[in-house]
Parts: sequence; C-alpha cells; structure tokens
Amino acid sequence: MDNLSTTNTLLAVMAGVQVLWIVAALVAAMYVRGMVTRTETALARLQDEHVRPLRGKVDHILSKVDHVMSDVSQTTGAVQQRAAAVDASLSSTYQVAEREARRVASVFTALARETTAVATGVRAAVAAVAQPTPSTPTRGVRDDLPA
Repeated sequence: MDNLSTTNTLLAVMAGVQVLWIVAALVAAMYVRGMVTRTETALARLQDEHVRPLRGKVDHILSKVDHVMSDVSQTTGAVQQRAAAVDASLSSTYQVAEREARRVASVFTALARETTAVATGVRAAVAAVAQPTPSTPTRGVRDDLPA
C-alpha cells in the first residue's frame, strides 16, 4: 500500500499543478482581457481625439479640391471653345486676306499690262510722228498736170 500512497501523492501533485496551470491561464486570460479593453479604449479615444477631426479636415479639403477641379474643368472647356473660335476666326481671316491679296495682285497685274500697252502705244505714236515721211501728194492736186 505504500506504493499507492506515493502514486496518490504524485497524482495529487499533478492535479494541483493542473489547477495552478488553470488558475494561471485564467489570470493570464483576465490580464489579456484587461489589456484588450484598455487598448480598445485607448484606440477609441485616439480615434475620437485625432482621427475623426483629421478625417473631417481631409474630407473638407477633398470637397474643396473637387470644387476646384470642377471649376478647372469648366474653365478648360470654355478656353477650348474660345480657342476653337479664335482658330476659326484666324482661318477665316487668313482665307479672306489670301483672297484679297490675289485680287489686288490680279488688279495690279492688269493695271501693269494696261500701262505697258499704253506706254507701248505712246512710244509707237511718238516714233511715228518723229519719223520723217516721204512727201505725199495732197489730195486733189496732181503734179503731172500742167497748171
């Protein structure tokens, strides 16, 4: 029976150790639970004190950025329309200027041709007047008839 008392003692010690392990695990679990609760509380306080105000500021800034982007988009559209209008106007003006330049050139070319023709005619007339001509009989008077 001596063996049994030793076995019972060892079993009692093992049971005691197991109870201590369970108590230690329960204490550790309660400590961890307290740490988790304190951490959650600290995180909630951090979120309330810092994150939410910053998020509000960021949301406000983002709404301003959206508004500015909308204004930029509208302004860009207006600038593109005005640039297209200016381009069309310049193209039209260039075409009109080109057409008028051709017309003026053709008028001056025609005027130069006419002036050249007149100058040639005047030269021919002056040359004809200045050139000595053989004597020509006057009308009605004959040289071969006795007077």
